Order: sequence, then C-alpha cells, then structure tokens
Amino acid sequence: MKNKLASFICLAFFGVSAMGTSKRKPEDAGLPVATATVEPTATTTATTKPGGKKTPAGDGKPDPAADYKGFEDANLDGKSAFGKTVLTRMRRTSTTESAFTGYACSEKGGTNSALISYSDSQRNTVRAMPQLANYRDTCPRILFKIKGFQPYTKNFHGELVEILDVSPEEAEKPPAGADYGSIDAVLMDGPAKYKGKIAEFEAYRTATKAKQITVTPCNAGFLWIQLSFKADQRDAVKSIGTEYNHCSTVKIKMGAPSPYSRLTMNGELVEVK
Repeated sequence: MKNKLASFICLAFFGVSAMGTSKRKPEDAGLPVATATVEPTATTTATTKPGGKKTPAGDGKPDPAADYKGFEDANLDGKSAFGKTVLTRMRRTSTTESAFTGYACSEKGGTNSALISYSDSQRNTVRAMPQLANYRDTCPRILFKIKGFQPYTKNFHGELVEILDVSPEEAEKPPAGADYGSIDAVLMDGPAKYKGKIAEFEAYRTATKAKQITVTPCNAGFLWIQLSFKADQRDAVKSIGTEYNHCSTVKIKMGAPSPYSRLTMNGELVEVK
C-alpha cells in the first residue's frame, strides 16, 4: 500500500511539473511576433533626426571635392582662402539677374554668408534653391569658389561652381494679363527687361502713406517694393494683408529699382485680387 501511494504521489508531481513546463514552450510564447517588432525599420532611421526634423535633401551624389567643408576655417583663414572652394548647405536671398546672397543653413554666425555670382546656364538651378529660413532642413549643398571680400561687411564674395540636391526649375508661367508670375522671375530678368512690365504675385503691405504703399513679396527674402496708387484704389490698398502669413495677390507695373539698392524697387499698383 505504501509503495502504491508513493508511486501515485510521484506520478502526480511529474504531471504538474510537465504542465508547468508546457506553458513556457517557445511556440506558445509568441516569440516570432516579438522578433518581428524589435528592430526599427530602416525608413525611420534614414528620414528622421532627433526632434522629428527631416534630414536634408539629397540627390544621392557624394560630396564634391572642396577645400573647406563649411565657413569656419575659411573665415579664420581670411585672405588665404581666396581662390579656394567652400561646400556647405545654403538658402538664397537678395537675388539679382547675376548673383544671390547665400546663407549657410546649418552654421551659426553672421559671417556665414557670401555674395555668389552665377551664369545664365545656372539660373534655373539657382531658382530651385529655397529662400526662407524655415527651409533650413532641406537646404541643398552648394559649392562655390571664393573670389574676395565684399566691401564694408568683409563677408566673402564668390563664384558658383555647383548646386546639388535640387532639379532645375523653369520660371512660373505668368497668369493672363501679366508678363511675370512671380517676383523671383522679375529679379532674375533684371531691370533692363522688367521695367514697364506687369507682374502678378503674392505680397503683404508693410507701410502705408497718402499716395504710396510699400509691399514685401511673400517667400522672396529681403525685398521692398514702393507702389504709387490712384485715389480710387484706396479700398484696394486697405484690402492688402499686413502680415507675412496673410498675403494678397497684387498686380503691379514694374518701375526702375532704387539707385541705392537693387532690393528696393518701385512700381504702380494695377489691381488687388
């Protein structure tokens, strides 16, 4: 009897132990699901930086050879940097038919800009560059050659070698009744071509006088256009937005730029849409 009871207890203990181990089998623990979700996807790591910002635009081309990667060493070298090349990410502003001011997007410091001349064949690639500061996360790589210092500021002026990461863009097609569909197209043509022509673009009002207003084009960097208007256009003038995020569509007849600055322009108000 004692032997039978001992045998029964051993069998019962073995059965409970077997039930416990059966719950820990790999196929019951869902391990394949766990391994499928442990590693992050390559897409996430390739397109996102800390803080959720997108990585800068890239066209897959490696960095071209350059004497300087960024402005810092070039600034420190001063005149010794003349004739050498700089590679950095840039946005543009203060654009004319032959040059633009490029601001380094990822480098801190007021001297990290350069007046960069460009050729006719490079115009459409220059046009594709972003102009406002909030585009800094997608600024293209710019390679330019330092030619000297600008007067007064002593910032560099140089010559464009190459713009990477963007595709050339044609000028915006002008709407009906206009010769230009953007102020950028006006600037890139220059006053010899645009004087007396009609341009239609978005702008906001920055100053108001009895016979003249000043407007600033939206998405065009530093630029002021002084417009004369007629007495019967008073209500139209009042309808032009006064904040950069409340732009209005204006049609103007272009005049000559200010003799003191190509970035202060003149014209006549034709219509507010």
